[in-house]
Amino acid sequence: MEAYENQYQQMLQDYEEKRALCRYGSRGCQVGQGKKVVVDVNVFISAFGWGGTPFKVIELLEKGEIRNCISEEILAELCRAVAYPKLVFP
Repeated sequence: MEAYENQYQQMLQDYEEKRALCRYGSRGCQVGQGKKVVVDVNVFISAFGWGGTPFKVIELLEKGEIRNCISEEILAELCRAVAYPKLVFP
């Protein structure tokens, strides 16, 4: 699961870099070239911890087939969620 942690850290770094270029200010930032989506925190957690369909969403993001419009609030919630002690990723 170290790979998931690395992907998460890279995603956070990418978000911070793109935040300055964001057309939407604090309302969200575009990542990728495809359809606009808002990926819920639960999808990220499921992808990091258990794979399956949620991980396919992450793969679509990485391929640029969809773009995640993420808000600062969602990012903050994600940071809080991955720090929960009860979430121990395999």
